[in-house]
Amino acid sequence: MLKAKLGEYELDGVFTNGSGANDDSLDKLLQIADSRAGFITTKTTTFLPRPGNPGPRFYILGNNAINAMGLPNPGYKEMARIVSELKTRTKKPVFVSMSGFNLEESGELAKTLSPAADVLEVNLSCPNLMGKSQIIYNPEQTEAVLKEIKKNTNKKIAVKAAPFLDPGMQNEFCEIAKKVGVDFIVAINTVGNCMYIDADREKIMLKPKWGGLGGEALKMIGWGNVRRYYEFFKGSVPIIGCGGIVSGKDAFAYALAGANAFASATTLYKEGVGCFGRMEDELEAELKKHNYASLADAVGKAKEF
Repeated sequence: MLKAKLGEYELDGVFTNGSGANDDSLDKLLQIADSRAGFITTKTTTFLPRPGNPGPRFYILGNNAINAMGLPNPGYKEMARIVSELKTRTKKPVFVSMSGFNLEESGELAKTLSPAADVLEVNLSCPNLMGKSQIIYNPEQTEAVLKEIKKNTNKKIAVKAAPFLDPGMQNEFCEIAKKVGVDFIVAINTVGNCMYIDADREKIMLKPKWGGLGGEALKMIGWGNVRRYYEFFKGSVPIIGCGGIVSGKDAFAYALAGANAFASATTLYKEGVGCFGRMEDELEAELKKHNYASLADAVGKAKEF
């Protein structure tokens, strides 16, 4: 079993589930708790319960997936109850993912979820809410939301970050995260505005038409985003690498870029919770192969020309 330090947490295991993957009920969260995952991430919860978008809204395509789920969840009060029960049955840290649709909701979510959560994961980057832009691409909104949440919690804050294709926009977000005092960054979320067309059937295969692309196709975007965070914060803000992790070798590359721990969603959907142990064993083999005594020794060590 690999151990890692993630901020103040000593983890027995270096993987978690990417928010949204098999994590919307107590039973599913307990499966993650009983696996070799080092920590647990909940489904993103909103103020009101949401059924999500109409289906079909999810497809797995090889080692990739496209989804337009639309944040289906039981609402923040029920999620607070679920996490409170979960915490009586596991000692693993729980990141509670949340998304308010305005400042008032964000403050209320933080206030209500904080007693149960170890960390509040603020999802500023869901690409599948019809008619709504991703908050993280608006610096003023991002700062306002994070400040409101900070006012209403004494818990650590993680931000689930969208893929930044523009380095200048990513740097703007980094400046805000530094100013407000973000404690963790989870990078990256799915790439929005994607579409799956079955050419044989001449058909768009998601009911909402557009969705977020996840899985192996995201790796190079993920590595690039993580490296920029690592260089900006100089290792002072722990990073959870997410996006296309199919193997321990993929996670090793994320570590070299600057990630301290890892999240996987598509692979979890495909394999179930056993994927955490498999990938951890593979990661441990990679560390030994490259003569690293621990995961921490490999973080940020990607060589440059």
